[in-house]
Amino acid sequence: MKRMAATELSKSMNEFLTKLQDDLKEAINTMMCTKCEGKHKRFEMEREPGEARFCAECSKWHSAEEGDLWAESSMLGLRITYFAFMDGKVFDITEWAGCQHISISPDTHRVPYHISFGSKGSSGTSGTSPFLQTHIACHITSLLALKVAAEPVEPAATGNRSFPRLMIHKATF
Repeated sequence: MKRMAATELSKSMNEFLTKLQDDLKEAINTMMCTKCEGKHKRFEMEREPGEARFCAECSKWHSAEEGDLWAESSMLGLRITYFAFMDGKVFDITEWAGCQHISISPDTHRVPYHISFGSKGSSGTSGTSPFLQTHIACHITSLLALKVAAEPVEPAATGNRSFPRLMIHKATF
């Protein structure tokens, strides 16, 4: 009987940890949207920061820095894809940029926009952006409330903060 209970507990714990891992992966690759109040997926690209942005003027790849937002064209200019350098990686953020109604000339030499993370009282103390820190904390809190608590946990009771706002501003040179 004890062995059966231990096996059942182990199985439940494995399911919980698998769900937690899946939810964290989703949280890390999701951007909150101030326009539609929803979430949009971001897709990590296999690009090095030193060769992240294509420039049509130079016909070569330029480096990107944290917060850079740019566009690139494909299919003879019929398709525009939006990219951002966040958390030390290049992401395709076309879905989010479309919802924001961002219009950027593609394949430019200079970075046209920067994304900054702004929120009341958020400060990035570690190497992770405030956006990612808060986003992960919110998902963990939600997951734990669903899995552990008998009743839903109110955000105020968990110390949960609102998501930081993503702010876009023209690059200054």
